[in-house]
Amino acid sequence: MSDRARLGNTPAAFGSLRPPLCFVSHGWADGGHAFAERLSDGLRVHGIDPWLDEERLAPGAQLEQTLRHAVLHRCDVFLALISPAWRVSRACRSELLCAIDRRRREGLQLVPVLWRPVDRIPSEIDDLCYLRLETPNDGDAMARLVSAIHRAAMTFHLLRRLREGARGQRYIAAQMLAATANRFTVPFLIDSVASDTEPLTRYWAAVALGTIGGEDACGALHRALRRECDPFVRQGIEDALTSGCSDESPIGDEDRDPAEPIGD
Repeated sequence: MSDRARLGNTPAAFGSLRPPLCFVSHGWADGGHAFAERLSDGLRVHGIDPWLDEERLAPGAQLEQTLRHAVLHRCDVFLALISPAWRVSRACRSELLCAIDRRRREGLQLVPVLWRPVDRIPSEIDDLCYLRLETPNDGDAMARLVSAIHRAAMTFHLLRRLREGARGQRYIAAQMLAATANRFTVPFLIDSVASDTEPLTRYWAAVALGTIGGEDACGALHRALRRECDPFVRQGIEDALTSGCSDESPIGDEDRDPAEPIGD
């Protein structure tokens, strides 16, 4: 069962029915814009709102400022159409750096698509899995891309609610993130289990960390257990350690900054 089928329509659950806004970063010199337009038409059919510069820029708008604002403040997903022209474009490089900055701060999800071979992937995203898509007519690849974008938007909305949501929303977000078991969410869950004022949110953040596992998650759980006073949350942390961290040894507070994302 897919994440979306298991968790439902997460934006709708949090009061937003709009399609995911997906920034499409692409080069121009190698036919990238024409490819991006065809791809965007296909994405719209599947309930995704693509952000293309030619369609969104008003006459007289400042190009770089508008693009930076779209990446840093508006989009839910950053889609990079990797090609030789994209690889050497200063504008695309600026867009990517803006997206990475927002990824660190807010959990913006990046979806790399390789549509033309390049000599190397930028080091900032060479740890991410990418999708190979040479034409929007490739039905199987398009289906995987659509699924990846919806899943990325769902994760981004959940992380936003985990950080900024009301009392009842934060613990639901943590609960849903436990079901997705996305390793990228670990730094945000670490922050929640350490500092959220709601015991139920701390409990579910601990469950999520135990489900995901790994040195960072387990180290945070050991630290949280040492300072947690609520018996309900302590039980959740102990269960998480038992289920997901039996093979992990505790690490000290100095070993990792809890605000540092994985993979950047």
